[in-house]
This record gives sequence, structure tokens and C-alpha cells, in this order.
Amino acid sequence: TSWNGGEPNNSGNEDYAVINSNSIYWNDGPFNDDTNRASYLFEKTIPEYQIIEGNFTWQEAKADAEAKGGRLAVLNTQAKIDASNAYLQELGEWPHLWIGLTDEAEEGQWKWITGEPLGADNWRPGEPNNLGNEDGAAIYQPTTGWWDKALDTKASFGYILEVLEG
Repeated sequence: TSWNGGEPNNSGNEDYAVINSNSIYWNDGPFNDDTNRASYLFEKTIPEYQIIEGNFTWQEAKADAEAKGGRLAVLNTQAKIDASNAYLQELGEWPHLWIGLTDEAEEGQWKWITGEPLGADNWRPGEPNNLGNEDGAAIYQPTTGWWDKALDTKASFGYILEVLEG
């Protein structure tokens, strides 16, 4: 988990997780409509992610995620991008990771697997560049920026599984 050291400590009716603006770690605290509104919304709108290691093409990763009851990560808001970047930076090392973004249907028109067009993004400088018909998006170590890659790229590519609620 991402609890700050010594947390949760339930010091006086602290029933909610709070993320302070100066940290990526959680503290427990009381809920106050005026001061904790953003923290509460953040907690409720950021899904759970897992890193699945392996040697997957983009299509294999998509199928594997769906077989696990989830999907390739849809990082369609800045809050989700920031949360996934913080998680990866905290890990320090990770394999190359597919995410649920593609322009396979129409070159240059990037869409999430949900059908939503790309809004907020995290492309590395110079990406997407479509070298060799690259229609899938991936995150390469050691940066958290996105790269476009050919969908059939397989060597050492895992993916970010977005766990879907019930």
C-alpha cells in the first residue's frame, strides 16, 4: 500500500484516506466537506492497477487483461496519469508496459480501448512517431512517458492491468 509511515493510526475519528499535496503517500484523517473534498474524489476515481509481467503483444495483453476480469489501463485523465506515474516511480524498475491506447483503426487518431478519444496525454518528446506502423502505446523504463510501438512487438512487454469493479 501507499500509507505514510505510522499510518493509518486512527488518531481521533480518522475514517478516510487523505493524500496531502506535498506527498504521494496516504494519511488517515477525518472527513471535512470543505478541506477533504478533492482527496475524497481522488480516492473514488482512481482505479486499482497491477503490473503483469510477460512477453505479450498488445493484442495478447488486451486478451489476457480481459480474461483476468480487467482491461489494459485506460489513463484518460491527468489524475490517472499522475497516479500511475507515481506508482511506477515508487517501484523504481518495471518492464516495458502496454496500456489501452491505440490508433489501429485510424492512423494518428489515438483512442482508448473504451472508444474515448485521447485527451490528456503523457507522450515522450518526439512520440508518437509511427516508425514502422506503430499502433499501440507503451511505457518504457526508466521514464513514465508513453511511446508508440508496433502491436506485434512482444519481447519483454508486460502490461498495466486496470482492475474493474464488480
